[in-house]
Amino acid sequence: MSSKNAWVLDFGMSFRAAVGGRELLHLIDTPATFAVPCTPLYCRRVVFWQERLLPVMDIASRQGGVAQQAQFIAVVGYQQRRENTRNLAH
Repeated sequence: MSSKNAWVLDFGMSFRAAVGGRELLHLIDTPATFAVPCTPLYCRRVVFWQERLLPVMDIASRQGGVAQQAQFIAVVGYQQRRENTRNLAH
């Protein structure tokens, strides 16, 4: 029997998402983030990771909840097509 590996994330207000083990690239504990002016409430910060600036999306805020200070950040990747290499989610 095959097993499925995923984390179910609870964003409050009955919003949940599952992130598979293949998509989770890295967890950043107590991240240092930097504000970006003139950006949407749910995406106002960036984090420096592996010589890249990545946007930080607050999923709870995106779904209409209250913006919160992140205790950790998940870097999640995806693949558009089978022949493409892994891209970072934006």
